[in-house]
Amino acid sequence: MTHASVRPPRIPLLVLLIVAIATPATMTLSYYQITGDPTFRPLAITLERLVVGGIEVHQKAVRADIVSDGSPASVDEATRLGDGVRAAFRAKGTEAVIRFEIRPYSGPPTVTFFVRDASFGPYSKGTAAQGVRAAITTLQLSRSDPAAARRHRW
Repeated sequence: MTHASVRPPRIPLLVLLIVAIATPATMTLSYYQITGDPTFRPLAITLERLVVGGIEVHQKAVRADIVSDGSPASVDEATRLGDGVRAAFRAKGTEAVIRFEIRPYSGPPTVTFFVRDASFGPYSKGTAAQGVRAAITTLQLSRSDPAAARRHRW
């Protein structure tokens, strides 16, 4: 009688590859389900969507909130204001995330700029350039010194 050697079954390389690829996504999705932190939702949310959703993220970009009263003329003017703000920041080499909000009876469109914890505004269409300059200066300072854009208490 001869005994045949018993070898353990081999795990196919393909199965190992699938496990290696799926494990990080599975772990981050599990963490997201447990904590609800949207920054860990894999492949489903971008930083811009977080900013537009009002979730505070410490990014090196500018957010511009444009408020209009909801009338067709006001929405059209707010859209043009948003395009102008986006173009102004692009000309300075910076991207701005534009967020629109409708508040009934708020009057002509206004824009408020946010850089980290600092806010500037609201500015009207005619004075928005001042806010762009203030936001760009704050952004440049915060890039060189992160404490420059923090909220101060006097």
